[in-house]
Amino acid sequence: MPSLSIIIPTFNNQGLIDTTVESILKTSPNKDIEILIGVDGCSKTLDHINSKKEFYKDEKIKVFMFDENVGPYVVKNN
Repeated sequence: MPSLSIIIPTFNNQGLIDTTVESILKTSPNKDIEILIGVDGCSKTLDHINSKKEFYKDEKIKVFMFDENVGPYVVKNN
């Protein structure tokens, strides 16, 4: 189990998601972390992540897709 979990709820955020994840990975290269990305019903963001599978292949990153826009609080709690 990782010592730190970072939850990133995102909706229609293709422009910043890469920068956000990259920043976390750069500042915590040797840390036992996991990055949980909750795509909140936005197929554009999921398509963007899927098109950059090489970038998101890191075992620390897990992507979850919600079928509809449920809001950041639901994403974080699930």
